[in-house]
Amino acid sequence: MSRTTIAECELYYESPEAGRYRAPILLLPGLFQSFECWRPLTTRLAHRGWELYLLPRDGGSGDQKSAGATSLDGLVEQTARVAEQLARRASQGYAPADNEDVETNAGVIVFGADLGAHLAAELTARVQPMATVLFSSVAPAVLGESWQRARGLLQRWRPGNANPGVAPKGVAGTARSNSWLSEEPDWLLAALMSAGPGKSSAEGGDGEDVPTLMFSADDDPLVQLPAVPSRDTAELSDTALPGHWWPAVAPQQLADELHRFLVLTLGDRVVDFPDSVFD
Repeated sequence: MSRTTIAECELYYESPEAGRYRAPILLLPGLFQSFECWRPLTTRLAHRGWELYLLPRDGGSGDQKSAGATSLDGLVEQTARVAEQLARRASQGYAPADNEDVETNAGVIVFGADLGAHLAAELTARVQPMATVLFSSVAPAVLGESWQRARGLLQRWRPGNANPGVAPKGVAGTARSNSWLSEEPDWLLAALMSAGPGKSSAEGGDGEDVPTLMFSADDDPLVQLPAVPSRDTAELSDTALPGHWWPAVAPQQLADELHRFLVLTLGDRVVDFPDSVFD
């Protein structure tokens, strides 16, 4: 993955290897999941012709780190700005060659995992994605309770014992590589804990329904509830995600399922290739 800046946020970018579908995919990772954790999946999708962008919650790293959000609402706003600009660029990029001002119906596709799934569902009220894929969808408060439980009760009363943005040992210990780990903003745990019961990301925001594919994870210490689709347009996959670090160990079968869902669902809105892309 290379890096690029969109809406004043630094994103990781994976370019398609051959051909190019009309809609970019915006990836919103789950708690503590780094871009390296997602790389095996993005590489497989890029090989199939998809253009992918991953938005880290800290807004980037190093000298180019941008100011990150400081609330859940701020995360939604930040994510929506990025999605809007990606959708606008996609629409303008596929306008007729003789009239660059004409916009097509191309847009953005959004993938989100646990917290990222919540953000993906919330931003549909502001940005109408062409499709969404939600992995391990639960309400923010459930994530906060699971995160706090994973840290241990002693750390609840003595928060100075651990950096609040670092993955709990029981969660980090299931990662096969430290490169899969990413720290979260220091304020995020408290925000999740105070979020209230709310709705799960399966229920989405107030926008129109969009085609949605949902996945549940097995043995994920941070997401212990099965995904239950409540949208008329939601489809629940039979493929179980392997644990919390599933993007890094996801089989080729998952990438193929995602590719097939998008192509069959969106059709000529994203495809101008021969019928062989369905194979």
